[in-house]
Amino acid sequence: MTDNTDLIKAAAEGGAEGIIRTLFSPFVETGEWSADLVRRRRVRTQIKTARMTKQMLEKSGLAASFVPSKTLVPLLEMAGLEDEDDEEMTARWAALLANAATEADGAPKVMPSFAQMLGELTAVEARMLDDLYNSAVNELHLDRFLEVAGLRRHATSGQDWWREWEKYMPYVENLERLNLIEVERRNKRLDEVEKQIGGRRGVNSEKVHLTSLGRAFVAACTPPSAARPDGRA
Repeated sequence: MTDNTDLIKAAAEGGAEGIIRTLFSPFVETGEWSADLVRRRRVRTQIKTARMTKQMLEKSGLAASFVPSKTLVPLLEMAGLEDEDDEEMTARWAALLANAATEADGAPKVMPSFAQMLGELTAVEARMLDDLYNSAVNELHLDRFLEVAGLRRHATSGQDWWREWEKYMPYVENLERLNLIEVERRNKRLDEVEKQIGGRRGVNSEKVHLTSLGRAFVAACTPPSAARPDGRA
């Protein structure tokens, strides 16, 4: 392990001591300053994910089985990048691993690409997907559309949601980019006319629903014991 004094000195000589100390302040203070600190944090998160996976499988009464390297390796690598204190996202990684290790009938298929997708999501976006997923389950209608505005509560304070739409639309558009959701867009010419006469852009009345890929993805990120969109446990 490289001595932290040498590293901080090198950073200072390169004019980067201030930002380096800020970015890694907890580790500088505790003497963990080195290239190993990132590796250590990743390992801790990976172990935490594995522990949660074990608990999920035990709760569901399912046994773990072999997971192909093409799925397992990127899954653990990406899971290790998550904030170790983020219980919500770590639980999703654990569920993804639990489902990948399950061969029971009706278990969701975990595609190798799901790890990369989950790694590109924030907790806000994951909650949006859960909202759409749960709506489909409750309504027993897998293609049910919701208004985009209905997802704003996950990303804004709700005090003045019209002014805050720019805060949550990037989340919606990122989910669309990953092909996890489909947005039914309004007529752009109508939007332009509304803006010209002083009206509000109709983005909040646009409709959104999960794609087939989105439904499969959310199911794979849900603990094995949870209900599926098809009604099976």
